[in-house]
Amino acid sequence: MGIPLKDWNVQINYGVKTGYNEAFIIDTKKKEEIISIDPKSVEIIRPILRGRDIKRYNYEFADKWLISTFPSLKLDIDDYPAVKQHLKTFGIERLNQTGQTGARPKN
Repeated sequence: MGIPLKDWNVQINYGVKTGYNEAFIIDTKKKEEIISIDPKSVEIIRPILRGRDIKRYNYEFADKWLISTFPSLKLDIDDYPAVKQHLKTFGIERLNQTGQTGARPKN
């Protein structure tokens, strides 16, 4: 059933690298909590399959969701206050992008 991955016209490299999975990969309960506070948050929360969730002929969805604030989307996090508040609980210094100033943040 379906089309084998080798026949898709895509190149699969490393997948998504969040740099901080604990903050950006959430469970369904946290997803629903964030969306209940700010329904607009649904725009940037997407289901995610990790390598361990993919089986030979199917997948097992592990109720994991990705907060997709990719830099290339040029999102204003202030437009998503519930997501911003969630991320701030992990510490703002952990969430700064290292590429913003060309220097790595100090540990």
